[in-house]
Amino acid sequence: DALMVPILIAVGAYGFARQTTPQYRSSAGLLLNQTQTENLLNPTAAESIDPTRFLADQIRLIGSAQMTALVAKRLHFTATISASTNGNDDVITLTAVSTSPRRAAEIVNAYAATYIQFSQSTTVSQNAAAETALQTVIETTENQLAQLNQTAPPGSRTTTPSGQASQNATQQADL
Repeated sequence: DALMVPILIAVGAYGFARQTTPQYRSSAGLLLNQTQTENLLNPTAAESIDPTRFLADQIRLIGSAQMTALVAKRLHFTATISASTNGNDDVITLTAVSTSPRRAAEIVNAYAATYIQFSQSTTVSQNAAAETALQTVIETTENQLAQLNQTAPPGSRTTTPSGQASQNATQQADL
């Protein structure tokens, strides 16, 4: 009788294990780099960016309804993942779980690709806005310089960056 109890427990555990569906995990790491666009007009901005907060914001973005919808559009089904970081580096680990190893890999790869595409698109938009802002600063500075040159005595006048380029070209042609 005493021998039957361990045997029954082992048979029961084996039967339970056979009935549970296997779960497969697939993971991908995303190395994140903060964009430097905000530093163009505000050099002190780099000092105020908290890396831990940046990673937390990116994890929230990855788990957002917007990202889930973009991934569902790519996969043609809705899927969720977990996103985490160990806090010591700039890597976010994405993990998908599925009853199929292929589907788990497909899900995690779709989230990674969608996040990268979204981030690149955002960076391009930020760069375009920064370029516009910088162009405005350049034009304002050139206009101020032109006004100063009109009131400055001859011989003390300066040139604008674009005027400097044409003046240099003229000087080289004279050589």
